[in-house]
Amino acid sequence: MKKYIQNIKIVLVAIIALTTMSCETQQDVFDTGVANAFFDGNMLQYLESDNENWALTVEMIKHAGMEDIFKGSDPEYPEITFFGITSYSIQRFLWDKDKEVVTDLTPEECEYWLKRHIIKGKHLKASFPYRDTQYEIFDENQTGYTDLVSLGDNVFRTYLERTDYADIPNAGPTVMLIFSLDRNENMPLASPDIQPDNGVVHSLNYSYVLGRF
Repeated sequence: MKKYIQNIKIVLVAIIALTTMSCETQQDVFDTGVANAFFDGNMLQYLESDNENWALTVEMIKHAGMEDIFKGSDPEYPEITFFGITSYSIQRFLWDKDKEVVTDLTPEECEYWLKRHIIKGKHLKASFPYRDTQYEIFDENQTGYTDLVSLGDNVFRTYLERTDYADIPNAGPTVMLIFSLDRNENMPLASPDIQPDNGVVHSLNYSYVLGRF
């Protein structure tokens, strides 16, 4: 049994490594289980509809007893923005903690980590400003950003940038970026603006390290 689990780990790590190399800087390209921006159902139903990417995320939500927030049935949080932690990030987090399954964590631990990725209200990509390219995002003179405070009180500095195309500056697609003020690092975003009925999911890349932001 241990050998089987170890083999599974090796395969998953290889998949994660390949995904990280090919998709770390791309958005709207890498597949997090959504071909369409809109989902007919609440956020929990959306996550439940894609076991490959979100099975452990759903387990964490249910173990934390946070289904109402993700269903939109909590009157305090009719809409939320979720910086989506995929199963791949959760699985690596469990291995780092020498845990086998989500339920090896306490409900309080699951609630803590989920709340660090939830913002009250719906915040779409188009609502964020462009970074002033004269300054780095953490520069005190920078004005092109929106600071979002999570339910766990950490801050996501969120902004847009135009990318280059065929060596032409700013001719490529616009990307959404997230800078963690807690950790002074950019968070790897994969697919923004996935919209179930009660908010928006900005899916984080498979390379995202849970516990680091």
